[in-house]
Amino acid sequence: MPKVAWNKGKKMSPEACVNMSKAKMGNTNAFGHHRKLSPETKVNMSIAMMGNTRRFGHTHLMGFKTNWKGGGAVSRRKANAKRRILGFNFLNSWFPGCEGHHINKDDVIYMLKKLHRSFYHNQHTGKGMVEMNKLAGAFLTEDWT
Repeated sequence: MPKVAWNKGKKMSPEACVNMSKAKMGNTNAFGHHRKLSPETKVNMSIAMMGNTRRFGHTHLMGFKTNWKGGGAVSRRKANAKRRILGFNFLNSWFPGCEGHHINKDDVIYMLKKLHRSFYHNQHTGKGMVEMNKLAGAFLTEDWT
């Protein structure tokens, strides 16, 4: 059911406007009401806020900053630092579409990128390295098909 204004097209009399204005005076719940602060109150509020690092609008960041670990930049630095400890003694030559696989901390076998990424392995934890090294050895002897 549509809302119908009961006073549509009607204007209030000047006396009614004056009476309504008097009725609203002193109403602290009115929309847009601003309280006047004395200079002493402003000084006291300023002293109370000194040293408080939380500002309006930034409180939503407080939990975020304490949990932030550096993001992608830190992850890349850690990964590159781990790669620097590995040696690069190549057991075969580079070819287009290849990727290097460390069979140990020093030796690298170039193999097809698709073959190298066929299953998960990790040099530092050793997970999947036995299977991947078997596949890399078979590729090196050209018996991987």
